[in-house]
Amino acid sequence: MVIAQVNPRMPRTLGNAFLHRSQVDVWTGVDEALREYPPTVVGAVERRIAGHEADLVPDGATVQVGVGSIPQAVMEALSGKKDLGVHSLLVDHMLPLVQRGVITNARKRLHPGRMDVGEIMGTAALFAWVHDNPLVNMEPSDLVHDPQVVGALGDFVSVNSALEVDLLGQVNAESVDGRQVTGIGGQFDFV
Repeated sequence: MVIAQVNPRMPRTLGNAFLHRSQVDVWTGVDEALREYPPTVVGAVERRIAGHEADLVPDGATVQVGVGSIPQAVMEALSGKKDLGVHSLLVDHMLPLVQRGVITNARKRLHPGRMDVGEIMGTAALFAWVHDNPLVNMEPSDLVHDPQVVGALGDFVSVNSALEVDLLGQVNAESVDGRQVTGIGGQFDFV
């Protein structure tokens, strides 16, 4: 059963983000502000880490970032790069890079010139920017996270956060002291 909430404040995105009304069993209308995910606070430690990570990202790479202060700091540290592409998640701290011509998606091997994303998390400014924007292509997660799709991107760089890493390289990105604090998201797919 498909239940849909219809909100006129939701941006209209292009790509495979459409359902025909015949595919929806029940829908309800609401008119309310969208929940925002504001950028996080980035400190000196995050900026130092990001400086090292940004050196590993070549011009023309396609990037996937998670949420949090380190992925945000890395995106901010990429301001000197050229022709970066975006895959998977679109967040506010990517907009300045688009506006400065750093993110162009021009050298992506798969769908050059557009971002293929499965989710958008941000503020009203990001929601307004994505509305009917042909640079943004929404796709379902089973396509965006597909290893064959990711493998076709060429120079692909994934930046995600971890809560703990042990001496064997095992990564914990979900819990602290046995308490669940977040979901795995796409990190597992992009490792």
